[in-house]
Amino acid sequence: MASALPSFLLRPAGPQDHRQILRLARELDSTNLPTDSAELAEVLERSAKSFAGEISKREHSIYVFCAEEIGRRRIVAASMIIGKHGTPSSPHYYFEMDADERYSHTLRRMFRHPFLRLRYSMEVNLSRVAQLRDVILVRTVNGLNAGVDSTIANAELSKARIAVTDAINYEQNQAANLAMQLGVNNQSFSLDSIYISQLPVRLPWQPVDGISNNPELKYMAARVKSADLSAKFISKTSLPKVSLFGVMQDRGSGFGSGYNPNIPSSYSQSYLDGINPVRGNYLVGVGITWNLTDLGRVASRVKSQHYQSDGLTNEYHYLENNLTNQLKEGNKQLANALQKYHEAPIQLKAAGDAYEQKKTLYSNGLTTIVDVTQTLYNLNRAETDRDLASTSVWQALLYMAGSSGNFNLFINQF
Repeated sequence: MASALPSFLLRPAGPQDHRQILRLARELDSTNLPTDSAELAEVLERSAKSFAGEISKREHSIYVFCAEEIGRRRIVAASMIIGKHGTPSSPHYYFEMDADERYSHTLRRMFRHPFLRLRYSMEVNLSRVAQLRDVILVRTVNGLNAGVDSTIANAELSKARIAVTDAINYEQNQAANLAMQLGVNNQSFSLDSIYISQLPVRLPWQPVDGISNNPELKYMAARVKSADLSAKFISKTSLPKVSLFGVMQDRGSGFGSGYNPNIPSSYSQSYLDGINPVRGNYLVGVGITWNLTDLGRVASRVKSQHYQSDGLTNEYHYLENNLTNQLKEGNKQLANALQKYHEAPIQLKAAGDAYEQKKTLYSNGLTTIVDVTQTLYNLNRAETDRDLASTSVWQALLYMAGSSGNFNLFINQF
């Protein structure tokens, strides 16, 4: 007895399957098959060229497969393999611009520091929700699940799309703000992903201490020293003032020493003889002046300057205390960030296992869609925590470098 033919045939999809695959795409509304007729025709044509090896750049290839019911020659499923997921023009990893605001009591200014967050987990969550929705929709169409499940799945998919759209919009706004701060035209920035792909190479495993190299603290110490020197200078202005002076006078004459009315010719008409000094006088003196009325005024000025010096000294100690506390806080942040970095993979694996378990139970009718969506939410949170764990380590290290004034602590990590 001949064996029964298989129920389905898995084969490459081509332009001849356009009508059936378009119907399937519009029924499922999947992420890999476009619902527009022209776009789908372009995808199938590109897939046929990919299978034939007619596309020179393999990373631009796509391969569409379909499952055909042999008895009725009806396409019931489709899938797609992308030659390369992630290109310079369409990267697989995305970044979300965010900002951290801190107030400086010393400078009395609010600083807004832009930083980056990885948006990859949002894209992954959208793809996962879309795949889950496809499974739920197929089971609902075949009467294996209640219709409300497909409604919940559609709501989750829309929620994931809205989250990605909001992230893209926020990213564009922050890119515009960054361009404005840099003084350049609004543009797409090429961002360094090292901060989310690896840890610093030379982490300080011992707590960092010492803020003597902090430039802001050095500047404040210089202001205190200048104020103290000014007080000393003002106090000395009340002392007696001693001055030295000297005068010297010379004169020349064109007349000779024997000139008299009887000898009127004893003189010279030469200019040089007339200006040549022949007599001289000088005077040297020492002067001492002391204005007794300055004593009261100078004492008041010295007292006022001491108040200013004391105020600057208090500001110096306040800044020193703040920087010391910031450095201690940075050490704690680094320790917590490293602990989070090591815990994130454990959390992610547990959340992934829970999701796969609930998904399998749901596929066999042993749990509800509510349980699946809850594990889906937990998995998305775990992926987000994993993406931010490495960035938190770098941020804590930069915070420590800024507090201690030792920027090499950060720059030598590359």
